[in-house]
Amino acid sequence: MATKKDKKYIDVVLIDQKSKTAVLEVINIKSNQALGIIKWYPPWRQYCFFPNQTTIWSNGCLSEVIEIIKGLMCARELSKIKLHEKPYPASRYGG
Repeated sequence: MATKKDKKYIDVVLIDQKSKTAVLEVINIKSNQALGIIKWYPPWRQYCFFPNQTTIWSNGCLSEVIEIIKGLMCARELSKIKLHEKPYPASRYGG
């Protein structure tokens, strides 16, 4: 996920932390205006962006939203991995 200094157009603020997912508000850096939210969309089993109706989006802004969603999806997948489990079955040679 892009760090705050990498973002040119938008910032995100955590507005709700559920047991397995987060809800983030997307804010315009220059105007401090709320542009929409990123949240888990159960029918598609992924994070999606829900823009406010009166907003207009450029390629750069959309790219930043996409990077944030990719980061959230990666974090969700990593949270499913149990670190104490071996990624492969034990071998008969003591593995």
